[in-house]
Amino acid sequence: MNMFAFILVIWLVGCQQTASAQNMCICLKPFPSKDKPFNQTVHMASANDGSKRIFLVDLAGFVWIVKKGKILSKPFANITSDVDQSKKETGLQTIAFHPGFKTNKKIYLFYTAKQTPVGNTTRLVVEEFRVKDGDNNTIDTTAFRRLLLQFDAQDVFHFGGKVFTLPTLKSCDMFV
Repeated sequence: MNMFAFILVIWLVGCQQTASAQNMCICLKPFPSKDKPFNQTVHMASANDGSKRIFLVDLAGFVWIVKKGKILSKPFANITSDVDQSKKETGLQTIAFHPGFKTNKKIYLFYTAKQTPVGNTTRLVVEEFRVKDGDNNTIDTTAFRRLLLQFDAQDVFHFGGKVFTLPTLKSCDMFV
């Protein structure tokens, strides 16, 4: 057990004892990680669309959906053919949902691309996708795909990042 996990458990146990005195409860439940190979899960998100789905981002290039405590059999996203995993922290980094996702079905993926330029550089990409028509549990990687941001970073050693939108804005202001 790493130090962070140990501290988190101690903190939550302390909070649970304090919270229960106020008729509140913090419950920890294990995620169903035995169903799929979640060796490199780096991000967890919600679409805030009322579906109560949880989206898990894996560095390999998959986004999995957990619904009612079960992992769906097919991935929400599979961009493994586009994702570079040649270095320790490269790969699919995060997912963000458009503030109007419930109606426009737009999502954003941030990843390190395989098509890396010459030299010791890494290509970082943010792309927009849409959910497949008639299937809210899969994005369409062929019918709609728009490159929003692409830049090459030299000698980068930490590839983690987050893309997010603010749901209170009328337009989609995105932060990388």
